[in-house]
Amino acid sequence: MMPILWRKLENVKMNKTLMVLSLVVVSGAAFAQSVTVDGTAEAGYGSALFTQNIQTQFGDSNLGAQDLANGSEIDQVFGLNGPSRLAMTVSGNLETNFNKLVLFIDTGVGGVNTIGNDNVSSTDFGFANSLAGLTFDSGFNASHMLWARGGDTGGGNFQWFVSLAKLGNAGQGGADLFTVNTARNTGLAWTGSDAGTSSDFALNNVNSAGVTGGTGAASGSGVNTGFEFSMLLSTLGLSSSAPIKVAGFISGGNFISNQVIGGLPSGTGNLGNASMPNFTQFAGEQFVTVNPVPEPATMAVLGLGAAALIRRRKKN
Repeated sequence: MMPILWRKLENVKMNKTLMVLSLVVVSGAAFAQSVTVDGTAEAGYGSALFTQNIQTQFGDSNLGAQDLANGSEIDQVFGLNGPSRLAMTVSGNLETNFNKLVLFIDTGVGGVNTIGNDNVSSTDFGFANSLAGLTFDSGFNASHMLWARGGDTGGGNFQWFVSLAKLGNAGQGGADLFTVNTARNTGLAWTGSDAGTSSDFALNNVNSAGVTGGTGAASGSGVNTGFEFSMLLSTLGLSSSAPIKVAGFISGGNFISNQVIGGLPSGTGNLGNASMPNFTQFAGEQFVTVNPVPEPATMAVLGLGAAALIRRRKKN
């Protein structure tokens, strides 16, 4: 009876192995280029890379409208990296009063740990240089800055802007890469594209859940709508997929809120702008890492391996 029992146990182990391999192969379909950029993190993103742990001091939006918000918060962060694009959703709200959602991208190539005041970028009234002195966690070197903002430019004319800049001075290759400007589509999510770089953006402000107003402990779990983008890795100077770190926060001009990717200790209020924050003073990492998804060829090899195991098992 023992050999039969052993064979049954081996069958169970094999079935579990094949199930895991099958799940890995299926997950290969979740490539960044397959994402629909509509301001909603679809199931293909998988689990959130970060979930907010603190209430917002920039107002808790309760309008429930896709195109407008009366508060700003970061609830969760989702990301897909590769094989040829980076796609991310930062869920929550961005108030339509020109508050900014600012994302810093560390490609692993060059970059700065502390933002200087000699950036070539002059977009948005020299916004990059207004952040001079901002210091990231040790090991995080921002090569690019992506920021979104929007509001009434006059007479009820709502406009939305997204800009991408390469940080640094002329010697470091600093540059303004593009700015996308789109008008409000009443009642619908904001969408826009930069044709020159094949970059797509969307902002869906419908969220009225997530964190509430204040500085206490909270959770942004369950929120999947907000700001979403997809861009070619080559736009970031990458020829292939590699781990990418992303830091960020919500601000009003250069007045930084307490809504920070990676989270802040409970009880922390807005960081302000009296002096730019040094994120090394806070526990943990104030950034997320978006790891590459396996290349299609790698997924094919895994699939062939699973098939070989099945054939071998049948022969036995």
